[in-house]
Amino acid sequence: MPGERCGALSTDADPRSAYAEALGLLARGATAEARQCLEAALAAEGGEGRLLLALAAVERTEGHLDRAVTRLADAVAAMPGEPSLLNNLGLALMEVGRSRDAMARFRQALTLRPDDAEIHSNLIFALDADPKADVVVQQRERRRWFERHAAGFSKETRAFSNSREPDRRLHIGYVSADFCRHSAAAIFGPIFLGHDTGQFQVACYSSTAQEDEATERFRQRVSIWRDIRGQSDDDVARTILADGVDILVDLSGHSGGGRLGVFARKPAPIQISAWGHATGTGLPMIDALFADAIVVPAEERRLYAEAVVDLPCLLTFDAPREPAIPPEPPLAHSDAAVFGSFNRVAKLSNDVLGCWAKLVLGYPGARLLLKDAGLDDPDLRARVLGILAQAGLPAARVSLRGRSDRALHLAAYGEVDVALDPFPMNGGLSTLEALWMGVPVVALRGRSISARGCASILTAIGEPDWVAADEAGYGAIAHRLASEVAMRRAFRATIRERMSAHPIGNPALYCRAVEDIYRRLWRGWCASG
Repeated sequence: MPGERCGALSTDADPRSAYAEALGLLARGATAEARQCLEAALAAEGGEGRLLLALAAVERTEGHLDRAVTRLADAVAAMPGEPSLLNNLGLALMEVGRSRDAMARFRQALTLRPDDAEIHSNLIFALDADPKADVVVQQRERRRWFERHAAGFSKETRAFSNSREPDRRLHIGYVSADFCRHSAAAIFGPIFLGHDTGQFQVACYSSTAQEDEATERFRQRVSIWRDIRGQSDDDVARTILADGVDILVDLSGHSGGGRLGVFARKPAPIQISAWGHATGTGLPMIDALFADAIVVPAEERRLYAEAVVDLPCLLTFDAPREPAIPPEPPLAHSDAAVFGSFNRVAKLSNDVLGCWAKLVLGYPGARLLLKDAGLDDPDLRARVLGILAQAGLPAARVSLRGRSDRALHLAAYGEVDVALDPFPMNGGLSTLEALWMGVPVVALRGRSISARGCASILTAIGEPDWVAADEAGYGAIAHRLASEVAMRRAFRATIRERMSAHPIGNPALYCRAVEDIYRRLWRGWCASG
């Protein structure tokens, strides 16, 4: 799913000179010098917690995610009972796919600091990756977040000065921490950039931590751009109210950098959660949750604080025209089927890897190809190979790939016969890209929004039979798809035309549908006054 990330590791200032110096070096991008400074200080002073925390930030910056976990665990041991360290350890564990361990750390941190809304949001994010947590458990925790951090605002009433003209040009505000080169922005960017400017004025409220060329492109193409980093929720809410926003859209939810505290203050007449980690917020001040009938079936809608509003499909994306789809699937020229996943390592839990190992072993001669930037980390590669080996799949039947530019990343799908979607946190952009490159995807339908995203995508393109109800069915579908070379050849020949004719692969069509919903919600508000 899009917006799929927890918060960033924090490193609060500390008077210790080595710690402060290392943070300064890190801020300037001098990671090697920061490492040298910290290792020298640790050698002199022992395992001081703040120094270990800073060294974990160095490891993470250099792509050593497993080592960052180890450094943070050492920091927690050196400074037991420090909630910020427990939170940071939880974030690092999430990055390497250890969501259950992460939840334990977040719960410890919350016990020590129960009023910390950010830590609580991190726990909620981790719950979405827990195979044992269904929608009841997940929405109950969101309700706790609201009661603990935002319930006081529900008693306030807001008098809006927005003109109640049902057909006038509307002012739409988008709030996100991901206005940058990010998978979530690849989903929602085409929507807010595609609005009919005669009918809709767009404002962006950005808490994006690291801006890049995508940020600048977004900034240049909207009417109003507000950098809200470091501003209080009260100040941001006042700005939005002063800007006269009619409809305010949350694009981050409980993921890192989210600003649900702003939405709790209700600075716009209509508030919506959509696209970027839109799995329910727990806030009754948010009027609508954009979804579809697959991810939120009718019988579950009562569990959400928001009213569920159906889109034509859950996601859309601006599909690249290059590279072209190879005309033949790999198995047409090889005796060995290749099953693959290009999803983030954070989604590859031990359970998922074990399932995939069994699946590959069950198809004679098959191989597994995994690709993600996190696999550039040699320690993480070794751990993934170790988990697969423990499940019986030898390293000789596994290929691990790391970071590449987007063209090469997409071209690598030419080596994959069948793509495997992870669970319970499904792929979003990665699923769309696999299909666009002519690779069928097998999914396991789970018990919450984050676990049904792939089912939504496959249903939208007319392939609901590729969605399994359990792991046995998941393996059976994958094996069937691998064996049907002629079917996959035909799929490659037609999939781009099929996707382009549907809102899922046609952002212009999707955006018109979204605008119709905005207008309908606006007219409802106008009539209510």
